[in-house]
Amino acid sequence: MSIRRKKLLLNLFHFIQKVNPLNNGIFAGKHPPEKREISHCLVFENFVCAGGFTQRRLPDSFIPSYIYSLIQSPYHSIIPSLNSPKQVLQQWVNAFNRYDANALADLYHEDAINHQVNTDPLVGRAAIQAMFEQEFAQAEMVCIVENMFEDGDWAIMEWKDPKGLRGCGFFQIIEGKIRFQRGYWDRLSFLRQQGLPIPTH
Repeated sequence: MSIRRKKLLLNLFHFIQKVNPLNNGIFAGKHPPEKREISHCLVFENFVCAGGFTQRRLPDSFIPSYIYSLIQSPYHSIIPSLNSPKQVLQQWVNAFNRYDANALADLYHEDAINHQVNTDPLVGRAAIQAMFEQEFAQAEMVCIVENMFEDGDWAIMEWKDPKGLRGCGFFQIIEGKIRFQRGYWDRLSFLRQQGLPIPTH
């Protein structure tokens, strides 16, 4: 399967799941009469279900053009494209600087891992969101990006804050969301700068 075909299938699958996640991929959007033949559509590998009733196996070469015709419909603007790892990381920085724990949590997979090396790893979106909510309530934090890179599924960032703290973070982005994150920074310096209690153990 070509990279282009994989991307088309993946983008359509995510769109379908977003529009109607309870039907396991059945798209039930409304289209004008000329688009009625794809008012219900399921695409998985080589199979296409149209109208919710018809299922047939199509040649590999046909499926990209079939999806392309859907993307070119009047509703193409609501079919999302997956953001690159660097774009996802920029969204993360923007949400962090807004103190928006909900938006940050939405950028993670449900079973994501966030490991700041000076603490124990957090597992799961809910735990990660709770951590952000707690930290935003305790400290004044701003992420100033000094360098940002992308390598395959990874986005890497070197950052600083207005108080002089510096660090770096590594984000593994799978299907447009963060699967794994690891951060390196000096927690003792952070606590001192923020006037927070310093652990004695």
